[in-house]
Amino acid sequence: MHTRNLSLRLTRSLCTATAKPFIQNQTATPYTNLKPLNSKISAFMRDGFLEEAQKLFDKMPRRNTVTWNAMIRGYFLNGQFQDAINLFSRMTECDVFSYNTMIAGLMQCGDVDGARQVFDRMIIEMLSLGIQWFPGIFVMG
Repeated sequence: MHTRNLSLRLTRSLCTATAKPFIQNQTATPYTNLKPLNSKISAFMRDGFLEEAQKLFDKMPRRNTVTWNAMIRGYFLNGQFQDAINLFSRMTECDVFSYNTMIAGLMQCGDVDGARQVFDRMIIEMLSLGIQWFPGIFVMG
């Protein structure tokens, strides 16, 4: 595993965690409700249909963090670790679940250093948003 390369990608990532709940944009598109599409992506990934999941992901005009997390988790589940890392680095908005998905996936593939880097970045992002870290929980400050 190219830990140094991963480190550079993660430090360049423009991921920003948000403490506010996700509110879907109410513009008129064929995909106003993302829940069924996110479920379909998860099902495709769970069943090993990566190409179908990627096609659906690519044609979605809007995505939320659940959409991105489903793809990243699916790539890890199917042994496509580099695809998961690349997709995570493209995320413009992350949440705690995004970070946890990456940490779990990197641990699964044995990249402890990469998982630690993601964890450290998560802490920095949360603190920058005024969320204080206590062992085991985040508390709004």
